[in-house]
Amino acid sequence: MMLIDKLEFYSIQIAELQRRKIRHQLSQLLKNVNFPSPIHHEFYKNQNAYLLRVHMQKQALPYLLSFLSFHHYTIYQVIRTKSEAELLPIEQLKNIERRYDYYIDGLTDPFIKDKVIEVLHQAPQFQLKYTIRKNLLTLTSTVEEASNILSLLARHHIDICQVYSPSQPQAHMIRIS
Repeated sequence: MMLIDKLEFYSIQIAELQRRKIRHQLSQLLKNVNFPSPIHHEFYKNQNAYLLRVHMQKQALPYLLSFLSFHHYTIYQVIRTKSEAELLPIEQLKNIERRYDYYIDGLTDPFIKDKVIEVLHQAPQFQLKYTIRKNLLTLTSTVEEASNILSLLARHHIDICQVYSPSQPQAHMIRIS
């Protein structure tokens, strides 16, 4: 019996994509990668920043993130394209500490949870504040620290399904009763 995995569109925010040379190098790299199913990709501009949009099997996303991390691409956020409106521009994320949500497949398994905690403690230069619940790792850090943690997790074969900084309600919109 063969299981057919669902195809999804993902938007990936990667450093330096505004440079044509980087987009060309990444495009060539993605054309030459051998995944069980083909990866369809395109670059497009959203909110004055370039994003990589990929159409691929849902189960192949962690492998793609690991592959990009091993090739030293700095990944800031990964989100399903249908939720793309939640992506914040990198300029808004720089130099401030924010909350980042990492959706990790299998995080309820104690072995995977221990492995994630071990990876988080391999980065002693960061003062990490994190919580783990169900399949969600919530990390409070700067965008550079969050991208380094994403890279570390991906290189340790942790199945990351989504990473982004959720937009928080504006202070003037919060109603206290």
